[in-house]
Amino acid sequence: MKTDNLQRGESIFDRHPVRRSPSREDEGGLPTADLKLKIGNPFTLVELLVVIAIISLLAAMLLPALKNAKDMAKSISCLNNLKQVETIEQMYVNDWNEWIVPYYNANTKKAWYNVYEDAGYISWAKDKSWLYCQAVPSTIGDLTKNYANMAVYGRNYEFTLMKLTGIASNKRTWPSFSDSVAGPSDPLQHYYFAFAYATPTKPGVHLRHSKAANQAFMDGSARSMHVSDMWPLYVGATSELWIQFYY
Repeated sequence: MKTDNLQRGESIFDRHPVRRSPSREDEGGLPTADLKLKIGNPFTLVELLVVIAIISLLAAMLLPALKNAKDMAKSISCLNNLKQVETIEQMYVNDWNEWIVPYYNANTKKAWYNVYEDAGYISWAKDKSWLYCQAVPSTIGDLTKNYANMAVYGRNYEFTLMKLTGIASNKRTWPSFSDSVAGPSDPLQHYYFAFAYATPTKPGVHLRHSKAANQAFMDGSARSMHVSDMWPLYVGATSELWIQFYY
């Protein structure tokens, strides 16, 4: 490289300056240090608290709706279960000369579902999952088929050993099976529900589905019944007769 033409005090770098990359300032943008500072602090504490508050409010609004949807799904499943149980009863009545299975037979020591299994209409091992309502706590997986441990749908206590003709006029209004509960202090279902004469501790109808109980009827139907629906139907045979309701 020739340097003999340089003027006194002149450097080669004055004639050939080092080329540098353009900075953000050259491009009209923010300085690099300022850009890093801005990206590193996207939210203030107040903004973050506002976001959290909005999320909490949305969760509070949605959770009840989700719970209601879940409860409704359980109620529909329960109603389908009762429909299946009543279908079994209709088959039995048709096959056995219109005889109705009582809730329990003290002579044979068999409850209603024992009779259905012995006759080949159900299999306890396969069908026990739809013999109870899954909206209520139950130890159904550990249940045996004996008299002492029967947390299944309740059979009408008034259904003794009789023929269908005995209740022919009440087939649509007299429940054959229902959501049931053992009593005020026992959350498990019970294999029968009773009509009480001044005895408020017997097993009764359980209004577990938004203050309604699912019930099956001898006409083959299954319906969700509120107290206002049930009371005119079940009260009035005598002035002292009523059905036990538990919320």
